[in-house]
Amino acid sequence: MKNEIKIIEKQNLLMIYFFGEIDTLVTQSYREKLSILIEKKAYKNIVMDFQDVSFIDSSGIGMVLGRYNQIKRYGGNLYLTNLSKMSYRLFDMTGIFKIIEYIEDQETLHKKVGNIYESNGSEI
Repeated sequence: MKNEIKIIEKQNLLMIYFFGEIDTLVTQSYREKLSILIEKKAYKNIVMDFQDVSFIDSSGIGMVLGRYNQIKRYGGNLYLTNLSKMSYRLFDMTGIFKIIEYIEDQETLHKKVGNIYESNGSEI
């Protein structure tokens, strides 16, 4: 699977779908691209969907945390969804879920961000 991101903007929601591996080789370009988008428009909500991610390392977690800090400056929220069991454990060990909300099911996600969120084809 190719390492890439798909970005969809709808109203005040930024949906980010990650594909492949999120490691030090791709994290810098993702960080730059997402930082520019967030600076351009103060989003109310950002959803990061990891459904198609096969691997994530500490640099990926750092990239997520950086975007959380960035959106918080604008009073927005960041939500994570669709982490694999292994990725979820890695995020959990860092304590990140104490500040960033992980949402397991699509119904709850729709309540948080509205019905404008679209899953990436499969159920959450």
